[in-house]
Amino acid sequence: EDTDYKRFHDELVAWINDEHAGKGLDFMVFNGDLVHNDPGLLPELKTCYDRLAMPYYVVKGNHDMAEDDQWASFWGTSPDHSFEKEGFGFIFARTSNPKGEYLGADTGWLRSEVERFSGSRGIFAFMHIAQSKITRHGISCPEVEAILCGAEKIKAVFLGHDHDIDNKIYVQGKPFIFDGHYGGS
Repeated sequence: EDTDYKRFHDELVAWINDEHAGKGLDFMVFNGDLVHNDPGLLPELKTCYDRLAMPYYVVKGNHDMAEDDQWASFWGTSPDHSFEKEGFGFIFARTSNPKGEYLGADTGWLRSEVERFSGSRGIFAFMHIAQSKITRHGISCPEVEAILCGAEKIKAVFLGHDHDIDNKIYVQGKPFIFDGHYGGS
């Protein structure tokens, strides 16, 4: 509750902008839990993220707790969205509801997006909560796992929920990558 979140975010934005200047990052992805249980904090956070020198994308996490229409009007995308860049498909799937309850990704939507990008150079999927019981906080979603692991073009799945893991775990030969964490209340 007493974390210096403003300083943390200012330092993060400065570091990302330095990386962008030095290495030419194309964009940034924030993989969920942008705030902690108070979607009223999102406008202040967006002001901070808008200082990034490159485009950024957000994934809805279980602690973001915004209603889907609120999320869409605020960030300009629905919680389930995708885009193409330089021949690669990027899929962002919702894995929780506004109460913060864990959900399996929408399999119909996910399957259609994987198919839409089947002619791409590769697909990268981002979701907050692991859809496989590979960690203590992952959930068992066999159909989602089958879609992700069965699609030849899926190159990696990025996860943000398990705050105690910064690693990758292979599931049926596909890398499930747990990304870095920062911030506070």
